[in-house]
Amino acid sequence: HPELRTVEADNVLGQMILFLQEQQDHDQETVLALIDARMLLRQVGDRGLERTFAFVEQAQHASPGPPGFVELLQQVKEETARYENTGDQSALDDAVATWESILAKPEFKTTSADWQGLMYHETAFALLKHYERSGQAQELDRALEHLEQGLAIVPADWPSRATMLNLSGIVLRQRSEHFGRLADL
Repeated sequence: HPELRTVEADNVLGQMILFLQEQQDHDQETVLALIDARMLLRQVGDRGLERTFAFVEQAQHASPGPPGFVELLQQVKEETARYENTGDQSALDDAVATWESILAKPEFKTTSADWQGLMYHETAFALLKHYERSGQAQELDRALEHLEQGLAIVPADWPSRATMLNLSGIVLRQRSEHFGRLADL
C-alpha cells in the first residue's frame, strides 16, 4: 500500500506513538512495535520494498546467535516466557541476570555491531521491565548505560536505531518521574 509510505502516514504513526507514551500506564511493547513499523515503512521509502524485505528475510533466517551464546539466548527466552506467563518476579530477575551475562562474556565484543546493538537493547528493555516491577531506580541507570553503549557501536543507518533511541527516551522519562529531575527530559 503506497499510501503507508506517505508523510501523512508517518505523521499519524508518530502521533499514535506520542499519544501512547503520554498515557500513564502505556504498554512499552506496543509502543516499540509501532516504532518498528514506522521505521520499516521509512526503510521501504528509502531503500525500496524489495531491498527492505530482503534485509528482513535475511535477519529472520539468521542463526539464533553467535556460537557460545545460543544456550544463553535460549535460557533468557525461557526465563522471559516464564515471567510473562506467571508474573513470577524471580523469573524476571533471572532474565535480567542472563541478559547481563551475555554482555559480560569476553567474546561478546568480538560479535558484529548489529548483534551487540540488539543485545544492548534487549538487556535495557529487560531492565526497564524490572524497574517497572521493582521500582529500583538503579535499573534505569543500568538500562541507559547499555543503550549508550549500543548506540555508540551501531551504524547510523542501523535499522533499529530509532527503536533504541526511543527506548532511551522512555527510560529517561521514567528516571525523571522517579527522581523529579527535569534535566533527564
